Amino acid sequence: MSAYNITARAPTDDALNKIQCNTVFAHLYINPGVKNLPLTVPLNDVLEVSVHSIEIPRSYNIIRTGVNNRFILRYTPAIAPDPEPNILVPDGNYPAEALASYITSVLAANGNAFVAATTVLYNEFTNKFIISSNNGAQSISTDDPFSADSVFPIMGFTSVPGFSPALTSDQIINLSGPDSLLIRSNELTKSSYSGMTIENAGIAPKLNNNSNIFWKVPVTVNSRFTINNSPKDSNVQYQFNTHKRLLNIDIDLLYPDTLESVNLNNLPWSMTLKIKVAQPN
Repeated sequence: MSAYNITARAPTDDALNKIQCNTVFAHLYINPGVKNLPLTVPLNDVLEVSVHSIEIPRSYNIIRTGVNNRFILRYTPAIAPDPEPNILVPDGNYPAEALASYITSVLAANGNAFVAATTVLYNEFTNKFIISSNNGAQSISTDDPFSADSVFPIMGFTSVPGFSPALTSDQIINLSGPDSLLIRSNELTKSSYSGMTIENAGIAPKLNNNSNIFWKVPVTVNSRFTINNSPKDSNVQYQFNTHKRLLNIDIDLLYPDTLESVNLNNLPWSMTLKIKVAQPN
């Protein structure tokens, strides 16, 4: 998982410091179950914290259990004796063809011949999925309403289709995942009176009652393999009510829809923080 507890490198510049938090070496200093680990050198009289740069691999799962991995079909006339298919797609990143192939393979293994004949195909020219019953006796539709963990919205179905021998996505598919990730830090947002608001973070207030979202990382169309974010000139800073003594750092990378920790599948990510401290007299 990527809910890393990070020991930071000691700063070198008294006026404007950077802490490099690089999870390449996470195994050296992660202590499971401990939320805050000490800095190598405590930082005194911290006035302000902001993000200088972030680099995150796009290795996180797009299909996620309990979020968007359930595929349900209904048939008319109703099929018997086997139940209608209720498929749970394993967590992972799927090219459109691979997702269609996986669902089709599970349908083909169904004991009912009508279900086994059903296929899911991806049309690369329209960027849509086509689900076909492939027999003259049955028409199909999705679950109604979509389940809370339905895969159909990212397959391009914005509403429950009517029964038909073939179903085509009404919108282009979206297998690119969330348009942003969130960074949560209790320590870096504690005692601050300005910074990232819940609205700016783009999440529902009910999901973030503690207001501990430290940063929102946009995921752009250009970030195909790696998300590079360099907000060094951003006007979002965390300014503290009083001079803060920073003894530890806690960092958690989250999905914006559920605030669950992001699983980067054992790949590292890094973030450079910009720390502004008071000049000694």
